[in-house]
Amino acid sequence: MRIAMLLLVASLVLSGIVAILAASIALSGAAHAATPREVRLKTNPTVSASTITLGDLFDNVGSADGVIVADAPAPGERTFLRAGYLASIARENGLSWSGDQSVRGVTVTRNGRMLPQADLLGEIARVAKERLGGARYEVSLDNRTQNLFVPEDVLPSLRVDDFDIDRRTGRFTAIIVYPADPAVQGEKVRLTGRAAEIAEIPVLRGPVAMGAVITWNDIDYVEVRPEQLNRYNITNPQDIVGLAAARSLTGGQPLRLGDVKKPEMVARNSVVTLTFRRPGILLSLQGRATEPGAMGDTVRVMNLSSNKIVQAVVTGPGEVEVLAAGGTPVAQGLSGRTAAAVN
Repeated sequence: MRIAMLLLVASLVLSGIVAILAASIALSGAAHAATPREVRLKTNPTVSASTITLGDLFDNVGSADGVIVADAPAPGERTFLRAGYLASIARENGLSWSGDQSVRGVTVTRNGRMLPQADLLGEIARVAKERLGGARYEVSLDNRTQNLFVPEDVLPSLRVDDFDIDRRTGRFTAIIVYPADPAVQGEKVRLTGRAAEIAEIPVLRGPVAMGAVITWNDIDYVEVRPEQLNRYNITNPQDIVGLAAARSLTGGQPLRLGDVKKPEMVARNSVVTLTFRRPGILLSLQGRATEPGAMGDTVRVMNLSSNKIVQAVVTGPGEVEVLAAGGTPVAQGLSGRTAAAVN
C-alpha cells in the first residue's frame, strides 16, 4: 500500500513537471511570435504588376511578401506612399519599420513599355486623312511631352476611339486607347493638337544662274504646310520647266512667279533676222534689237538697211517678224505702206 502511494505521488509530480515545461515552451513561442520582424525600406522601388505588395517595398518581409499594400499606378507612372501608412501596414503584418524622421514616404514607379511617338502621331494622321481627304497630314500635340506606356508584358499598340477635327483650322480632339488589344484592359487618354495638311511642291535641285533655262533634271520636291504658301508661289512643275531664272536662284526653296520668266530669245543690241511676210511675199533682212525679248514678246528693231525702227514679234532665237500698223504680225496682213517701210 505504501509503495502504491509513493508511485502515485511520483506520477503526479512528473505530470506537473511536464505541464510546466509545456507551458514554458508555449509562452516562449508566443513571446517569439510577438516579436516584430525588422524590415528595411527599399530605395526607389519599382513594380511591374497592377498592385504594390509589402515585398515590393521592404526587404526581409518573410511570409508577408505578397500582402497587397496599394494599387499600382498606370504603366510608366509613379505614386507616393506616406511613411505613416507604411509603418501602419507593416505593424499589421508583424513587421517593424519606423524609419527616421527625414523619410516622408517612398515613390513607387510602375515599369512599362513606351508607345513610339511616331506610331501615335502616325495613327492620328491616318484618321485625319480619312476624315478630311488630302495627301498627308503632319500632327503636333499640345502636350509635346506626352508619352504613353503599356504593361511590360504587352506589345505596344493603340487605337483612336473618338476623333473630332475642325476642317478649317485642323484642331482636333482624340480619345486614345492603349493597348489596342480588346482582350487587354487598356488605358484611355484625351489628346488635343493640330493636324496640318502637307503639300508637295516643286523646287530646284540646286542653284540655277540667272537666265539659265530650267529643265526637268533641275526639279526636286519638298513638303510644306499650305499656310506657308501664298498665291504667288509655284506649285506645279509645269509652270517652271522650260522657263528661265529671272535671277540667280538657290536650291530647295519654294519658287515664286517672279523667280522665272520666258527664256530670252533676242538679246539687247543683238543682230536679228527681220522678216516681212505677206501672201506670196517673203522678205528677210538684218536688224538690230534695241531691247531684249522672249518668245512672243514685242520688241523694237532697227532696220540696218534704212536705220528705221519697227515693231516686231520675237518668233525664235534671233528671229523677229514685223508687226502691221494694227499691232498684228505681218503674216496676218500688212499694208503696202508698211512693206515699203521695211525696205
